[in-house]
Amino acid sequence: MVGHGTLSNLTRSFREAHGFGPGQRILMLPPLTFDASAGDLFPALTSGAALVLHPEPARIDAQELLTFCTRHGVTAIDTAASLWRQWTNELTEVPPTWPVRIMMIGGESAPTQAAQTWHRVTDRRTTLFNHYGPTEATVCATVHRIPDPLGVVPTPHDSTVLTVVQPVPELSAVLPAPRDSTVLTVVQPVPELSATLPAPHDSPDPAAVHTVALPTPHASSVNLAIGRELPHVRAYILDRFGGPCPVGVYGELHLGGDCLAFGYVGRPAHTAVSFVPDPYAGTPGARMYRTGDLVRRLSDGTIEFAGRSDRQLKIRGHRIEPAEIEAALSAEDDVIDAAVVAVDDRLVAYVATKSAVNRRVAEKLARPDLEDPVQQVQDITSSSGAVLRRALRERLPDYLVPDVVVVVAEIPRNSHGKVELGELPRAGSVYEKPCGAVEESLADIWRGVVGARETVGRRSNFFEIGGSSLLAGRVLAEVERRLGVRVPLHVLFESGDLAELAAYVSEPVADRVDLLSEVVLPDEIHARKPTKFIRSSESPSSGTSESPSGRTSGSPLSESSSGGTSGSPLSESSSGGTSG
Repeated sequence: MVGHGTLSNLTRSFREAHGFGPGQRILMLPPLTFDASAGDLFPALTSGAALVLHPEPARIDAQELLTFCTRHGVTAIDTAASLWRQWTNELTEVPPTWPVRIMMIGGESAPTQAAQTWHRVTDRRTTLFNHYGPTEATVCATVHRIPDPLGVVPTPHDSTVLTVVQPVPELSAVLPAPRDSTVLTVVQPVPELSATLPAPHDSPDPAAVHTVALPTPHASSVNLAIGRELPHVRAYILDRFGGPCPVGVYGELHLGGDCLAFGYVGRPAHTAVSFVPDPYAGTPGARMYRTGDLVRRLSDGTIEFAGRSDRQLKIRGHRIEPAEIEAALSAEDDVIDAAVVAVDDRLVAYVATKSAVNRRVAEKLARPDLEDPVQQVQDITSSSGAVLRRALRERLPDYLVPDVVVVVAEIPRNSHGKVELGELPRAGSVYEKPCGAVEESLADIWRGVVGARETVGRRSNFFEIGGSSLLAGRVLAEVERRLGVRVPLHVLFESGDLAELAAYVSEPVADRVDLLSEVVLPDEIHARKPTKFIRSSESPSSGTSESPSGRTSGSPLSESSSGGTSGSPLSESSSGGTSG
C-alpha cells in the first residue's frame, strides 16, 4: 500500500530529474493498472505538461512510433525497456523533425549496445533515461541519464585505487566492516602512485596488500547502470551481515528514505520480513526495504544492477514469483509436479502430468528397450499445454500466465529437490501441416514476424515458436493487412495453437459477441459530456468540436485541460500549469 506522501515525493523528484514542464507532451504507454504509470501521470499533470495516450500500445512498432509522435507533437516517451529494444532494432534512422527529446525506459536490464544504437539512429537528439525501482519504494528509486557518448574504457589513472589489507583493529575507523571481512581503504587516483601501494605501518603482513582498479562505468559494460538514487531515496548496498559494501563490491540493495510503502495489505508477516529497521538513518523507527537485487556502486557513484539474489524473475517489466505459478499449476487435477523458469525473456512452465506418465508407461511396455530419460511427451504437449494456459487465466493475472507450457513425464530434480535446468527439454510440438488458405497465411505471417527457424504447423503455439507480447502487435497488424480481419490482442494470447486462431479469423463477424458493446450502465450512472476533441485532420492546436452523443467519433485524439474528461480511446490531459 503506497501513501500519498511518498507519491508526492516521487512526483517532485521526477519533475526535477526530467525537466517536465509546460509545452512538453509525454506519451504514456504503461496502463493505469501498472504502477509505472504514476511516474508519468502525476509529474506531468502537476508541471503543466500534457499526457498523450495511444489507443493500442501493443500495436506500436518503429514506424508507428515515428508517425504517431510526429503527428501529435510528442516530446517524451515512457516505455518498457524490452519494447524500446524492439524499436531500436527496427529503426534505421530518425527524421530530423522528430519531436521526441526524452526516452524513459525501465522494468528490466537494458543492454549498453542498444543504447549506443539508439544514440546513433536518433543522431544524439534524444536523451535516454534508465529507471529502476520496485513498487515497495513507490515506483522508481534510481534514475540514470545515459551520457552521450557513453564513455571510454578507462585507463589505470581513470580508476580509483583500492588497497585491501587484512583486518587490523586500529583501522576500524576507515570503514565499518563485518567481523570476518577485510578492511578496505579507498584513495583517489594519483598518477604518481606506483602499481602497488606500500603497506600501512601497522599492517601485519606486507604480502597481504593488493591493489586493484575499481570499476567505472564505460562503454564495455554489458548493461546500462541504474543510476543514482532520487533525492527522496536512500540506497544502501549491504553484505550478508548487514554491513555496507565498499565501492565495486556486490551486495543486496536496500532502499530507505521518504519513498517506502506502508507494507503489504493484510500480510503483516510478509511486511515484517521485507521492511526491516534502518540502522543507518539516525531516526528512531526508520525502515528500509530489502529488494533482493544484487548491485554494486561504481566509482562515480552510479549503481550497477547484476541480477536477483533469489528465485524471483523479471519478465517484460513484471516481477514474478515462480512459486505462485507453480502452486496454481499444481492445483489442476492432472498435474503432478511443476517448475517455472525464464527462457529468453519468455516465461516457460514445465509440467509433469498423470496423462504424460501413463503415456510413457504405455510406450515402455510396447518398447522395453526404450531408455528412460526425462522426455517430452510430444503428441500431447500442444493440446495439454493450451488447456493448462487457459486454466491459469482463470486463476492468475495475464502477466503470470506462462508464454509456453511444456508437458513432460517427469521434472528432473537433484537429491535436494532442486530442478536440474540443464535436463529440461525445449518446447516443441508434433508438426501438422496448415489446412486451408487462412491457416497457411497465418503460418506465413508467424514465420515472417517471429523469424521462426522451425516449421510452423497448425498445432504450433505462437509463444512456443519464439513469439512474445512485443511481437504480437506486428502479427495482428499483418493479419489485418493481409486477411482484412482485426483480431483483438487477447484472442492471440488465448489461442492454444495456429488452428484455433484461424478458426476465429474465419468466423463470420456476425457470429462474434462483443461483450463490451453489450454492457448496460445502471440508471443512476450517467455519461458525462466530453469537453473537446480534435479532428484527425487538424493539428493539436487547431480548431475543436463537441460531440453531443457523449463520445468522440472519428478522432483518435482528444484533449482535456483543467479537469475535463473524454470518451475517446486516446485522450490527452493537461494540468494547465498547476503545481502540487
